[in-house]
Amino acid sequence: MSPEEAIKRADSGELLPVWLLAGEERLLRDQALAAITKAALAGGLAELNLDKFTAGETPIDKVLGATRTVPMMAKKRVVIVRSLERWDAGAGEASDDDDGKALPPLDRLAEYAKAPIDSTCLILVAQKLDGRRKIITLAKKGGFLVECAAVDSRQIPGWIRARAKAKGHTIEADVCDLIAEVAGPDLSYLDDVLERLSLYVGLGNRSAKTPSPSA
Repeated sequence: MSPEEAIKRADSGELLPVWLLAGEERLLRDQALAAITKAALAGGLAELNLDKFTAGETPIDKVLGATRTVPMMAKKRVVIVRSLERWDAGAGEASDDDDGKALPPLDRLAEYAKAPIDSTCLILVAQKLDGRRKIITLAKKGGFLVECAAVDSRQIPGWIRARAKAKGHTIEADVCDLIAEVAGPDLSYLDDVLERLSLYVGLGNRSAKTPSPSA
């Protein structure tokens, strides 16, 4: 699923027990993460129902333990694990399960995803993971993989136009092309550029045009 689809599903209240946000475009990951977290914590206190971890810095047992914690005065508990790729290269501990089988952290997450706790929303975030990993295969099959890949350069002007519209401005096609050429393909940087332009133009002047030669 695309980040846009994930955001729409979250906004409509269709919350999955596990989400895997994977891809090199940080802005798309952050937007999907924010939307899912906001929807899952709606009506509850974030400070009582939100756990944030970083792979490689937190034992997998602590992460899985957090998923089993009952929400407090809320419908959902949110557990976020960032930088999942730190476990992709075999980093991190392999833990012994009750049946004696040692599994690396990513495989333990895959086992959890097969039978997740419904009252918990586990959000896994990664820049890049090996497509052969069980968690990736399971996420594709289970429909909880959100692909946050870098946007094709040909699509950047259209993204700029849509983003400017969301900020309350119309913008001409040639201006979109110019910004895309000058600012480059990184969406986070482009979004920052558009925010600065939005503040400069102001809501009183809602359109952006290329200056005329006499200007």
